Amino acid sequence: MFAVFGIVNLISSCNKGEPPSQSGQGNTPVITSISPMSGGYTTIVTIAGKNFSTDPTKDTVRFNGHVASIVSAKTDTLIVSVPISAGTGAVTVTVGSRTTTGAFFNYLTSYVVTTFAGTGVQGHRDGPADIAQFDLPDGIAIDGQNNLFVADLKCIRKITPDGTVSTLAGSGLLGYLDGPGDTAKFAYDMGIAADAHDNVYVADRGNSCIRKITPDGMVTTFAGSNTYGYLDGTGSNAKFWYPWDLAFDCKVTYMLLNKVISALGKLRPPELFQHWRAMEHGDIWMDRL
Repeated sequence: MFAVFGIVNLISSCNKGEPPSQSGQGNTPVITSISPMSGGYTTIVTIAGKNFSTDPTKDTVRFNGHVASIVSAKTDTLIVSVPISAGTGAVTVTVGSRTTTGAFFNYLTSYVVTTFAGTGVQGHRDGPADIAQFDLPDGIAIDGQNNLFVADLKCIRKITPDGTVSTLAGSGLLGYLDGPGDTAKFAYDMGIAADAHDNVYVADRGNSCIRKITPDGMVTTFAGSNTYGYLDGTGSNAKFWYPWDLAFDCKVTYMLLNKVISALGKLRPPELFQHWRAMEHGDIWMDRL
């Protein structure tokens, strides 16, 4: 009898000396406030409430479904860092298997401007992004391989995703000449666009025509005749007046911005017409806005 009583007392005294269990275990967390209620990536946010775990590994905080980094955790306070690209949405806190949803957090997007390629000094130099030079860059376009193309006064420059700059087409001399990229000539090229097959089209303002450049750099005149004017027609029979820009619509239709003349024409180059028909896109329209 005395032995049993002694064991009970021993167990009781041991229990009194144990630390209390962490708050939040088995209880649904509660969010009472979120401060601030808006911010961008890495903004420090304080979430007040109760039943949070003091062990950060057992708390999960999400902003619009994106997991945030927990800076510190107390039973009534969580300090977290807003995750990248979270977007605007509800803030949730999960402790163990229990989740509660709080107010919406307004995610503010911030933009950081960096120089992708070029030194800021005018010139023409191919090479890595930090030494490459451009003359008078104007229109830009991107192909399916994430290469950038830049209309650079009298040539077309190519920038790969890692920033390496090369000259796709253009000899560096003003003029009008079709042919391989290193001998072709342009005059004040402006707008530029790339199609689904990575061909590049250029509004060659100085030559009043639209040039086409294949992925290997071969340059041809897509439409126009290097003669200023306004005339609808097929290929070289058409005339333009300072073509300024161009783009594709969702049906691979050519939209051309003409600086002076406004009209709507239809262009059906035989070889391209057959190609587009094979792709079930139909005729090619050119819009002189």
